[in-house]
Amino acid sequence: MSVAATVVHGGFALLLPAAPRAADADETREVADGRGLLSRYTGMLRAGIGEVSHETVLRRGVILSSVLVGFLAFDEYFGLLARDGGTTTAVVPLLVAITVAGQVVGTAAAGRTASMRAVTMSRVVAVGAVLLGVGALLGGVAGFAAIGVGYGSLGNVMIVSEARVQEAITGPARATVTSVSGLFGEITALLIYVGFAVCSTWFSVTTLVAALAVPVLASAALVRRWLPPPPAA
Repeated sequence: MSVAATVVHGGFALLLPAAPRAADADETREVADGRGLLSRYTGMLRAGIGEVSHETVLRRGVILSSVLVGFLAFDEYFGLLARDGGTTTAVVPLLVAITVAGQVVGTAAAGRTASMRAVTMSRVVAVGAVLLGVGALLGGVAGFAAIGVGYGSLGNVMIVSEARVQEAITGPARATVTSVSGLFGEITALLIYVGFAVCSTWFSVTTLVAALAVPVLASAALVRRWLPPPPAA
């Protein structure tokens, strides 16, 4: 099944249009300048970190995207959440599939929500947080349907946030800025994993997932203030 999925993905990749060849690549210019790989690396690293540090809109966007990416890491606990609610093992994949469907819809709708105002996107995060908390407490099909909508909503805002971060990058070190954002996102996710591991000694998975809705709800304020503006038409 995994091989078949890989073949299908490869077929779709072949259907993508080819990018035009660049007439003057960075590597060509750097060889001509006599600069080595280490110099190129350190230069890009300084440029990327410098842009994140000095550009307020970009810095806030990177932090916001990292927080949203980290919050989405709790999908690792959806299976345990279903079992904690008394669902049989055979039905667990079906409930988790509801959340996957929500994520697919949220991702597909990102193009339509890309130009939304920050205040609107913050409301989407707030509603998504409430649905996640309520869904975790409800359990069953109804609960996971609510989780699916909430999870898809958060995923949608995360994609829009990351796209606007890309639009806000003006320097040459786009990959470095993106890597900085990815690193912070992984750190946020790791903190969530550690928090679940430690607190699971005293609280159930249901309680922990529902409790996570509180900081997610609080992040709606960050979305309202820190989401980079949409690109000009």
